[in-house]
Amino acid sequence: MKARSSAPIWVQNLRGTLRESVGKSYTVTEQGNSCKVIIRFQNKITKYLTLPYEWNKANSRIIQQQVEELARLISNGNSFEDAKASLLTLSGPKTDEPQPDKLISAWNSFGKYKYEQTGEIKKTTWLSDYGPAEERLKEVSTATNAHDLLTKVGAKWEPGIRSRAQAVRQVASFLRWAVSKDSKYLLEKSQWEPPGLGQLQSYTGKKSAEKLSKEEPTIPFEESEILEIINSLPIDSRHPRDRIQARKWQLVLQCLAAFGLRPIEVLHLEIRKNGSENVWCNYIKRSGGGDGKPRRLIPLHEEWFDSWNLLERIRESNRDSFPECKNGMGEALRNYLRRNEVFKRIKKEKDVVGYSFRHSYSRRAHQEYAMSDTIVAAMMGHSTQVHNEKYAAWSSESMLEDALERGKKFRRVTQGDKS
Repeated sequence: MKARSSAPIWVQNLRGTLRESVGKSYTVTEQGNSCKVIIRFQNKITKYLTLPYEWNKANSRIIQQQVEELARLISNGNSFEDAKASLLTLSGPKTDEPQPDKLISAWNSFGKYKYEQTGEIKKTTWLSDYGPAEERLKEVSTATNAHDLLTKVGAKWEPGIRSRAQAVRQVASFLRWAVSKDSKYLLEKSQWEPPGLGQLQSYTGKKSAEKLSKEEPTIPFEESEILEIINSLPIDSRHPRDRIQARKWQLVLQCLAAFGLRPIEVLHLEIRKNGSENVWCNYIKRSGGGDGKPRRLIPLHEEWFDSWNLLERIRESNRDSFPECKNGMGEALRNYLRRNEVFKRIKKEKDVVGYSFRHSYSRRAHQEYAMSDTIVAAMMGHSTQVHNEKYAAWSSESMLEDALERGKKFRRVTQGDKS
């Protein structure tokens, strides 16, 4: 005759229900007034897990659900440790109390995941590119959920500007990782899962129509001004620190001028060989609902590319070949240029900025090389729509001139004039 259990009725019922739903491999018992789950695997290994619920009848239903969820996670191929981490995150106490230490610790783990575990980026790139987002996250680490955090992160900057969009996207990417298996579920998914890609505009914001209408187009440099700025750098200074910094900035400015790069892209250059050797930019710009892609860089002018020996200098470069930029290359570029006397003189005359190198490249491509919007947009790493919105002053003018010439030629041919 089977011995009668001395366990309370609710415990007997719970164990019986679990035997039917997940099998005999899973059982529960009391440990220190909490619920202890015992799992006996087929390889005779036994694992234990303590759930954060008191051992009483009122919690019997939630205990049953948690054990069934644990069994589901393991049966779906998760290891015991991953299943345990996921379950404890999801079953942890739901609270609106801020947990800044937990949030910042998860952010630090995200960084190590990117530059140590996966090697996706270098540590120096993490420090420079993600620095502004990290600083802001620490300022608002008392946020209690993803919506709260992303709202507070974005609030530091005006709506629609690049710095705000980049910080919001980086923090959203961090949260996406922190609630995933890759992080072993460092943060609770129901609390910290961010919106999907392409659904962040409410946090990044959009410039008002009034602001857009008042914005003046970025003024490009003249080629003579580009050369004057570069030649003014103190690359032969008697002071070692000034000399070293000037040579680093010389490489940056020459790359910006020759390739029409965004400032951040100078840190993401490499040489690829497919027959001939070419310079590529492997920076992936996150924008809208999709990702950019690496692109081959086309130097304008080739004589600049050759005389500045950019192929060899980029081949031999590493992160130390470029200036330090704790708050991003764009900010570092602004700070360096504002101390340059030639730049200050030009700015006083026509309000140029760091992006004027990029706009100068666009104008050069359209007006000197007669390239179409589609081609120049691809060369610069953005869509034709963005190109026409930001660089229309140069593209439209060249397109009209090209169209006029084609129209004249067509008219002459159709009227029998072969000249």
